[in-house]
Amino acid sequence: MNGADTAWIIVATALVLFMTLPGLALFYGGLVRAQNVLSVLMQCFAIACLMSIVWFVAGYSIAFGDGNGELEGAGKIIGGFGKMFLGGVTDASTNGTIPEALFVMFQMTFAIIYSVPRLEQLVREVVPILFHREADGHWKVH
Repeated sequence: MNGADTAWIIVATALVLFMTLPGLALFYGGLVRAQNVLSVLMQCFAIACLMSIVWFVAGYSIAFGDGNGELEGAGKIIGGFGKMFLGGVTDASTNGTIPEALFVMFQMTFAIIYSVPRLEQLVREVVPILFHREADGHWKVH
C-alpha cells in the first residue's frame, strides 16, 4: 500500500461526496420554489442512502467482481456475485496501491452522483404524465 495514494483517494472520495449531497442538492433546490427546497434536499439524501445500500449489497460485486462466465463472454463484462455484501473485502485486501475498502467507497460516490440526476429527471418526466393540474389549481390523476 502507498500512503500518498491512499490519502489522495480519501480526499477525492470526500470531494465527490460533497459534490453530491450539498452540491447537487442545493443546485436542484435552487430550481424549485422556496417551500420545496427541504424536500429536494431530503430526496437527494435519501437517494444517496439508497444507492449506498445497493452498492454495498450487489453493485460493487456486479461492477468489479470476477466474471461468472456462465454466458459466453459475459464474464468479461459483468462481474459475478462473489463479492455481494462485500464478501472477500478485508482489511488486508488491496486494489492496486490502495485498500479495497477505500476503493469501494470511492466508486460508490460515483454511483451516488450518477443516480441523483437520473432520478430527478425521472420525477420531472413521470409526474406530468401521471398527474395534470386542473383549472382550480388542484392536481388530478389521469
